[in-house]
Amino acid sequence: MRDVEHSIQLVSDYRVHHQARYRLSIPEATELKRHLEELLRLGFIKPCNSPWGAPVLFARKAEGTLCLCIDYLGLNRYTVKNSYPMPRSDELFDRLAGNRFFTKIDLRSGYHQIRVATADQPNAAFRSRFGHYEFTVMSFGLTNAPATFQRAMNDIFKGILEQYVLVYLDDILVYSRTLEEHLRYLRDVLDRLRGHGFYAKLSKCRFAHHNVDFLGHYVSDQGLHMDDAKITAIAEWLVPASAMQLRSFVGLTSYYSNFIQGYARYFYVLTSTLLRKNLPWAWTPLHEVAFRALKKAVICAPVIHLLNFDRPLFLTTDASHFVVGVVLSQIFPLSPDSSHPRIPRFPPPTPTTASRPTSTHPATNEPSIDYSPNIAEDGTVESRSGDCPIAFYSRQLLPVEINYTADEREVLTVVYAARHWRHYLHGTPFMARTDNSVVQAFLTKAKLTPRQARWWRDLSGFSFTTEHIKGNRVANALSQRPDHDLEQIQLSSISVTTVHHSVIDEFRTQYRYCLDYRDIHATLRTGKTVMDNSLVYWHSSQGTREPRICVPSTVQLRVRAVAEFHDQAAAGHMGFHKTLARVSSLYVWPKRKHFVKDYVAECLTCQEVNSANHLPYGLLQSLPIPKGRWQSISMDFIGPLRPLTPRGHDAILVVVDRFTKRARFVPCRYAISAREVADIVRFWRRLHEVYGTRLRVSTSYHPQIDGQTEITNRTLGDILRKIVRDDQQWDLYLAHAEIAYNHVVSPATRMSPYYCDIDYHPRVPADFFRPSQMHPDTSCPALDDWVAHMTSIMKTAHAQLAASQTRMVARANRSRMNHPFKVGDDVLIDIRHLQLEADTLRKFRRRFFGPCRILQDVGSDTTSSPISFRVKLPDYLRQARVHDVYHVLLLRPYHRPSERFAGRPYERPPPIMVDGHEEFLVSDIIGRRVTDDNPPHIEYLVRWKGYPDEEATLEPLEHL
Repeated sequence: MRDVEHSIQLVSDYRVHHQARYRLSIPEATELKRHLEELLRLGFIKPCNSPWGAPVLFARKAEGTLCLCIDYLGLNRYTVKNSYPMPRSDELFDRLAGNRFFTKIDLRSGYHQIRVATADQPNAAFRSRFGHYEFTVMSFGLTNAPATFQRAMNDIFKGILEQYVLVYLDDILVYSRTLEEHLRYLRDVLDRLRGHGFYAKLSKCRFAHHNVDFLGHYVSDQGLHMDDAKITAIAEWLVPASAMQLRSFVGLTSYYSNFIQGYARYFYVLTSTLLRKNLPWAWTPLHEVAFRALKKAVICAPVIHLLNFDRPLFLTTDASHFVVGVVLSQIFPLSPDSSHPRIPRFPPPTPTTASRPTSTHPATNEPSIDYSPNIAEDGTVESRSGDCPIAFYSRQLLPVEINYTADEREVLTVVYAARHWRHYLHGTPFMARTDNSVVQAFLTKAKLTPRQARWWRDLSGFSFTTEHIKGNRVANALSQRPDHDLEQIQLSSISVTTVHHSVIDEFRTQYRYCLDYRDIHATLRTGKTVMDNSLVYWHSSQGTREPRICVPSTVQLRVRAVAEFHDQAAAGHMGFHKTLARVSSLYVWPKRKHFVKDYVAECLTCQEVNSANHLPYGLLQSLPIPKGRWQSISMDFIGPLRPLTPRGHDAILVVVDRFTKRARFVPCRYAISAREVADIVRFWRRLHEVYGTRLRVSTSYHPQIDGQTEITNRTLGDILRKIVRDDQQWDLYLAHAEIAYNHVVSPATRMSPYYCDIDYHPRVPADFFRPSQMHPDTSCPALDDWVAHMTSIMKTAHAQLAASQTRMVARANRSRMNHPFKVGDDVLIDIRHLQLEADTLRKFRRRFFGPCRILQDVGSDTTSSPISFRVKLPDYLRQARVHDVYHVLLLRPYHRPSERFAGRPYERPPPIMVDGHEEFLVSDIIGRRVTDDNPPHIEYLVRWKGYPDEEATLEPLEHL
């Protein structure tokens, strides 16, 4: 083919690879010489001096001849990989439904019809005992050769692919419903091949047959069935004697798992213990039963019908304790010429070849397993009428899924089937048949857990109905293994306090799945040691403690063990050390200390209630020192002060200059109307726009953020208490209090606010007794001297403020610590200033509520670590105009519960009070449905915050 060339693109850091030749046998050397002469004659290779050199070797073909191969491992290591998509065999088979005539074409030397780019030919050089050569055409073994060849085939058959021809590399299949169509299609395919220089190998071609082998399967007008050669190999497979032999066996059978009902059951029994790391090889009678049963299931595998979208689809499901299985089927009519049409098969193997148990593992007397296909005496499989299988699917349950209830496993089976066969089922109505009616009830269930809600969401995209089948129609005998039936514990007297037998049974059954104790448990079950109630106990080496129960790691048994000593009312939600001590008195398992520590740390109740046992968060960060007088001021209100004064005042506006520390006290009104609030907001906004100033507000419930004004408020209160005699006339004394406050030397500047601001102290009556005031100097000092003096005062004040801030920060941070918060974290908020719970004694209220998400930091521009954050408050708090900026002192890190503690008990939060009514918080909406009412209305599946997922409820919109 001249339109396509194979290029070998190398990575930038490649190294030339040349490797020593492999030694060949005499027949192989003779065959190599013949191959080289033929390739030279055809011009496919040529002698070269390339630095590259790959060794040659031979592989034996199916018909017994030798095939020349080149070991291009070194070259492939440095080749840029081509990701051209290869066809999926299962998608190709789906195109064959309803066709009766098939032609298989196998190309002769297809790779050799594609040239290698001239510049890349030296890279494909190989070494032999007869010389050094390089390929001019594409050779087997090159990493990108399949992609190049598939692209060439797709280009040749562009326009007719999957209409009447399928191509997988050099395997070409032509199909049609009638012979006339088939001849026309075949002529078109052959003409296209001839036009591009490709030719078929006649000995491997099959023309206009009703059944042909294609991609390891037999395709016929009856459907799809397994390759007889592969079935023979499986039937004659000896009992594995090592893990490697078992992997080879399950690897071959897994390719045909689509034909074997309940394949995962056999796979689980054979691999759950034999292929685990660090476990000795021990072939037991149970493994022998599963091995023989799997081989028989392969031999008796039914014909898989190809999917016909014009016929109804059925899903027949079954779930056991550790495996789920599904059958996808359709109803087909009987063949008109036979009541039981049969697909020819090889004769079934003799018992001696079907299974050869070794002498060290005697045959077991376990009952044989029932199989659905009917095997006739001549070795053919009867294709049953009516319900015919399209595909089988099974899988092992994950350790966490084993803990699901039986009802949940039934629903999970339908979910897995819908996901696995989505390409068949999406957009196509089908019927799900199961021996448990819970699937139908699940679709209309009002309360769903998050896991069930995800399943409901997945299934809502499919159109299906359900049918309840009485009895277990599809269960395999391995799902009812006899070793799962454990002896029940009988109570000798009802007056004796003991553990319920179901708890002990759960421990017994889960030891075999636990990585920590399954080896010990398996050793104990051999019978060499007498077991006490089949539980595993830990005895200390000194014998000073009572034996403790070893807890398996599966089905959340360890979570329940810790919950017993932490979450129960009698446990009291104690801390880590006390909980660990109580757990360790009865139970033991590896890394128990870290498990209990994480469990207690993620307990929401403890996070909301426990007091902090660390230094307060938030290092003190001083505000930048202003550059001059009245460039930065702080303001606060004192009030309301009841009753009103005769002048209508009930509050004091305190204004402090942050540089000079001078304060102004202004009487004002505290209570204002809603209209006045809007006017004041507009006034302040316009005022800052006109003067070019910036307004910063303090964080919620943290007055320390403006410590200067708070100290001034306290000092003003002390002054007024001492000088005011009539509580209703306090506003007449504010001027006196202001003079008194500003006359006193400030510890920060080491001078009085008056002197720092205006360079003198306003005179009071006592000042007239000073000699300088009795004979005042009426001369006017020079302006330059006054400016210099004021500049000196400002420099001195600035230096004193800086020194004061340094001392204050050092003293305060000795009892503080830096915080761990960052934007995006979930935090809990101090609840002491909020009334969130109804009718709750403040003494026993929770200290924190949440979690709330940190949206942004609102710290000062000069701070290296922000100490205030804006958080996302619930809607009801935002509607109540609760400020959403909080200092880190009022925040606590939130430890989100992890999946490993999914089984821990829930403690439901109390309702909140909104406008005097109890309300509950919505976590999220996880689903919706339209009711059958007249008229219909929409209900939403609501998950409530702090409540277990199974308590999600369907609510109309007006309730939200």
